[in-house]
Amino acid sequence: MLSALRQTVSPVFSSTTATALVLASVSVAGLRGYWQRTPGPIKPVFFFRPFPLLSKQLVNSNTPPVWRLRFGLASQNDTLGLNLGLGEHVKVALPDGWDCSHTAKGSKPRSYSPTSDPEQKGWFELTVKEYEDGCCSRYLAGMEEGDVAMMSRGWPLPAEWIMKRKPGRRVGVIAFGVGITEAVWVAHAELAADTGTEVKILYANRRYGDRILLDELDRLAATYPGRFQVQDLVSREEAPAGALQGRVSPELLSGVFEWGNAGNDAEVRWLGVGTKAMKKDLAAMIEGMGLPAKQHGLLSKQLLPRL
Repeated sequence: MLSALRQTVSPVFSSTTATALVLASVSVAGLRGYWQRTPGPIKPVFFFRPFPLLSKQLVNSNTPPVWRLRFGLASQNDTLGLNLGLGEHVKVALPDGWDCSHTAKGSKPRSYSPTSDPEQKGWFELTVKEYEDGCCSRYLAGMEEGDVAMMSRGWPLPAEWIMKRKPGRRVGVIAFGVGITEAVWVAHAELAADTGTEVKILYANRRYGDRILLDELDRLAATYPGRFQVQDLVSREEAPAGALQGRVSPELLSGVFEWGNAGNDAEVRWLGVGTKAMKKDLAAMIEGMGLPAKQHGLLSKQLLPRL
């Protein structure tokens, strides 16, 4: 009897499950298609919506050039609403037919950190370095006013569910190149959260002229005097006055941030912003200095929020 019952229930269950999965897939596909056609608030990762380019400005004519792109939101009262202080970002989808076969990521969407205030109404900005062998950067740099880019949030859940913040009073941020686009707003969030927090950014570039977001960094220094500093580092030319020359190393980090020298490293927090390879190498260096990410990392990923 049990065997007969199983034979009766199993097909029904399988049929019901399959139907539910099909309906769910159709619903998701329908929502995705609707959002792709209509403007509105930015949606979770891979649920792309259209955002029109309002203006385009060349902010650095060096090689590679850097562009500031301003995109419109659906309403003048809308805000982007991302938590940039936790490293939240947007994903940019490449248009159909855009050839990225020469890159490791192929045609996968690319991540960009907005550089405008997330509470700015009506628009938001991306600052993009146009690499000669890039893919998405060349696509964005080639856009004209009125063109539309498809974007979504970078994560499937709110930033507070994805990232865990471990605050400390002595925050060191190491920004490699365009990683400064994320570093600026992380620094802003840490300084605003606690009047006792000091933040220092080590800004590493190949050349001094490659630096971007200088106005934003100056505003942070003016808003938080005595609590915010930037140390420039260049690797492929002689350093001008005030900057350092060389590459990131344990010795350089110890000198810039005074890690291991002050006797109160319990309050040290660090964050690296750059490519995955850069961040991996940096983490190995800093952990070798006795500051493991588990205890001293400013931001770390979590599966669920800690309640």
